[in-house]
Amino acid sequence: MKKTRKLFKLFDKASHSISKKGGKVDTTRINQLLSSLYSPGPSFQYIFDFSSREFMYISPDVKQVIGEDHDSFTAEDFMERIHPDDLLHFLHCQEVGSHFLFTHIDKEEIPHYKISYQYRFKNHKGHYELFLHQAIASSWDDEFKMTSSLANHSNINHITSVNNKKVSFIHILGGKSYYGISTVLDIENYTNTVKQVTPRELEILRLISEGFKTTEVAEYLNISKETVATHRRNILKKTDFTTIPQAITHFVKEGLI
Repeated sequence: MKKTRKLFKLFDKASHSISKKGGKVDTTRINQLLSSLYSPGPSFQYIFDFSSREFMYISPDVKQVIGEDHDSFTAEDFMERIHPDDLLHFLHCQEVGSHFLFTHIDKEEIPHYKISYQYRFKNHKGHYELFLHQAIASSWDDEFKMTSSLANHSNINHITSVNNKKVSFIHILGGKSYYGISTVLDIENYTNTVKQVTPRELEILRLISEGFKTTEVAEYLNISKETVATHRRNILKKTDFTTIPQAITHFVKEGLI
């Protein structure tokens, strides 16, 4: 309960931008957002309601990923599964995210930003492994106050077990993104130092890391296999990695996809 109170205090601080009224979730938007959330390993999704401070929905995959029942899993259960040494990092990312969404950007832009960061979380066997947490506004009121968020929680321990201890804010429509943020000052003085791969190349890396084969990537993006191969070669040239798995590990580790 104490851990949950710490999280809810952050919500109280952002009360000017988080609605106290429950919002109706648009299933069309949810389906659109799911394609923007990255699932490079065993994953489950949930929708969190800020007014009730409870989960509105948890995908049944939560049973396979962390051994919990989707119909009884609570916010308190979630917080208890975070590694004790990563709890402050989790709360810090929440605080930095609140500043970014509710102070740094225009409120109309809030629905377009995905927040991404990593921390250790207890898996279905009771072992702590590194998970990638991504969240985005799923509903809001007429004043653009958030009423709920959609999150994707993925085990990435097979890709990297090293937490970069940073948070990224990724614009899902191709606008300005902010990578590798540690503090609020990093947001205010942001300079993009990401290796210059294109959004399309990042998308291809994401799909490959999710298990898509070259033919499947081509079909999904409606491009030729040759074009996919060209993108792969360009990624390696730009990043100086020798293999695509090396590039994927780097971009996941740094929170860039």
